[in-house]
Amino acid sequence: MSDDPRTSRGEHHPDPSQRRPYQAVADALRSSIHSGRYRPGDQLPSEAALQRRFGHAPMTIRAAIRVIRDEGLVYTVQGRGTFMCDTGIAAATPGASGTPLDLQPLIAEAQEIARELAALRGRVDRFANALTVAGESGAA
Repeated sequence: MSDDPRTSRGEHHPDPSQRRPYQAVADALRSSIHSGRYRPGDQLPSEAALQRRFGHAPMTIRAAIRVIRDEGLVYTVQGRGTFMCDTGIAAATPGASGTPLDLQPLIAEAQEIARELAALRGRVDRFANALTVAGESGAA
């Protein structure tokens, strides 16, 4: 048998010990989710707590969270943390029931509305400043 990790069909079977650190962290978090450790709406530990738990850099932890977020298991609220999705727990727990609630589209829409509101506030401020300047020049 050859030492080549490729099969006779040219498929590559990577050594599990060669997985990137963020993948290993994502696997561990996913395993915790599958085991039922987290319930819908539960907040995952903070990034700092996950750094201590896994002994990895902040970027590694963020990459792992991004993986499980992209899988629909969790959602992130900026400044608040990372939370379990209802759909994530239903998909991750065999036999789980209930109405799945996917908050990702709502969160994305809320973020877009916040950006639009900030842009409108800027326009209102510029308009108010223009009125103030026009009023001052007309009074002179």
